[in-house]
Amino acid sequence: MLKLTDLKKDIFSGVFLKKIAGFFVGNFKLFVFLLFVGLSGYCVYLWYFYSYAYQWNADQKKAYLETKDKDVTFNRQKFQEIIDEENKRAKEQERSITVERDIFGIK
Repeated sequence: MLKLTDLKKDIFSGVFLKKIAGFFVGNFKLFVFLLFVGLSGYCVYLWYFYSYAYQWNADQKKAYLETKDKDVTFNRQKFQEIIDEENKRAKEQERSITVERDIFGIK
């Protein structure tokens, strides 16, 4: 029969922790392998659930479409400012460079 007083003594004295540590030291490779298999299975489950088995109800679809409609706005004034800036830069690139003073004294 299991005695609770002996169990309490084992837990609080550290014997219980030594037994657990002994188990993991002896079966460390098995523990790591089981941990790896468990985590891999969980990751495969999450991947399947979020990639293939996703389902949205009508309310979620409607809420998503409403947020996407609000996010996309075309600011014509800002667009025109960007086009004007691009044209200004293109004109500056076409301009020829004239050197007023020869700093190397080649002439």
